[in-house]
Amino acid sequence: MPPVNNQTPKKPRPKLYLGGGLLVVLILIVLGVWLVRSGGSSPGAPAQSPKISNGLSYTYSKLDSYQVSGYASGQGMTFLKPMELIPVNSRKYQAELAHSINQNAQPELVSYIMAQSVSGVVLNAGSSQSFNNQIMSSSSRQPLIQSLDGFLKSELPAKTWKYSLGPTTAFKNSTVNADAWSFSVTMSEQKSGKSLNGQLIYIITSSRNYYFLILAKPNVWQSNQAVWQKVTDSIKVDQ
Repeated sequence: MPPVNNQTPKKPRPKLYLGGGLLVVLILIVLGVWLVRSGGSSPGAPAQSPKISNGLSYTYSKLDSYQVSGYASGQGMTFLKPMELIPVNSRKYQAELAHSINQNAQPELVSYIMAQSVSGVVLNAGSSQSFNNQIMSSSSRQPLIQSLDGFLKSELPAKTWKYSLGPTTAFKNSTVNADAWSFSVTMSEQKSGKSLNGQLIYIITSSRNYYFLILAKPNVWQSNQAVWQKVTDSIKVDQ
């Protein structure tokens, strides 16, 4: 967000005739107040990228709806999200949403959602059950993991971070009831000990593939489980 200038236009002031010492004191007081209000940063300084640390908590309550457009009529994805998550780098066919708060005059990431529509595997009536059985088998899910690898690597905060996936589980809600899978996700940086926890949902339809990734600080992920459940329950595709 561009820096906000809260200064009002200067108005003519009456001349003050002050002794040199008193004038210096007044200048120092005004300067001190300005530094406290501005956090010690200079006006017009570029916004900093959110940092990531583990020791932060936040509770979400209100949700609003968000939509990712599809390539054609009847395609795309809609879902609910915490109102605090706002678009940061959204493009056609994908949404990148983030919530950051200021900690010590620096933005700090609290949670993140990436929803994306891509071309890929297209299922038909004859292959759906076979493909589903392969994915649910821990010994043969490697081809799927390889297809998710590029997406997950692109979402790592930095090259020094790595990701790990939990077991594969079938994903279902009121509108998605087949050909969808869920994975628990952890992204972490060993040197700093920083980490993000979350969930990756992968959905295959007759026309498109969909990725839906939630990441949050460990405390935020754990304390908002009911909210994240509402988010994933709300996912609709190709409607």
